[in-house]
Amino acid sequence: MIHNDPIQVGLIGFGSWGKVYERVIRSHPKVSLRYLATSQKPELLGPQIQNATTITNDWQELVADPSLHGVVIATPPSTHGKILEQCLKIKKPVIVEKPLTLDVRESQNLLALSKETKSPVLVNHIHLFHSGFRKLKQLLEHIGPIESIESFGGSIGPFRKDYSALWDYGPHDLSLVLSCLKQTPDRVTASIDRKIQDCHSMAENYTVELSFGEVQATIHCGNGFPYKQRNFIVKGRDGTIELNDCLSEKLKLDGKVVPIDSLSPMENLFDSWVRLIQGELISEEGLQLAHDITLLLDKAHKNAISH
Repeated sequence: MIHNDPIQVGLIGFGSWGKVYERVIRSHPKVSLRYLATSQKPELLGPQIQNATTITNDWQELVADPSLHGVVIATPPSTHGKILEQCLKIKKPVIVEKPLTLDVRESQNLLALSKETKSPVLVNHIHLFHSGFRKLKQLLEHIGPIESIESFGGSIGPFRKDYSALWDYGPHDLSLVLSCLKQTPDRVTASIDRKIQDCHSMAENYTVELSFGEVQATIHCGNGFPYKQRNFIVKGRDGTIELNDCLSEKLKLDGKVVPIDSLSPMENLFDSWVRLIQGELISEEGLQLAHDITLLLDKAHKNAISH
């Protein structure tokens, strides 16, 4: 691959998030969609995809294509492990949608394999790539030692059949907390508030308490909120930073608005991935963080259902 040539990408999965990835890839100057694996019929995908992309219903065929520089995995979480394992074995760089996996042992095996192969992987904990969060990280030195963090993330739905709202929303909040504190907690407790949304769905809101020595982090997340919430508050000894993605003035330091750049999280994600593939970046958004999040989600889920 010539350094300035577009990264040739294969996309696995063309559901709601797969379509988001496809739009971002097509608009990104350094990335080109070469291959698509989907169970959908090609004639239903539209002429833009049919005319410019090789289409298959076999993800293994896509992964094995030597012309691809990287693979994006946008399939259900229960399928992530098998696909990612295959990519790691042949050292194919990957973006994989969160959650990494629903199984702690599988997560541990993937982490071990990634350390062995040293193949670039980004797990799309999308809010880590938010320009506001990146700026928040830069501002942490202005508020002194962190004393507490509170995070709110959720909405009405979605109501998944194969995994809970904690595994759906929780990775976002946990990724932000761990990224700020640079350590894993020594204690995790959780509670759940369930309510019937309609005759087919059960809404779940979780409260997760994390102890990092004297620092406390509280997460409120779920699919039973009356409106969308995405608010992250860091209190330090000398000040407070708040990032609220639902407001036009998203980032504030001690109540004063802090400007952020206009790049979307998905644009930042792919910029980071390209630099990672080209050896220009060492990432903290890889499998170690994703494995730590998987462990915490498993502990929180077990703690919540035991009460």
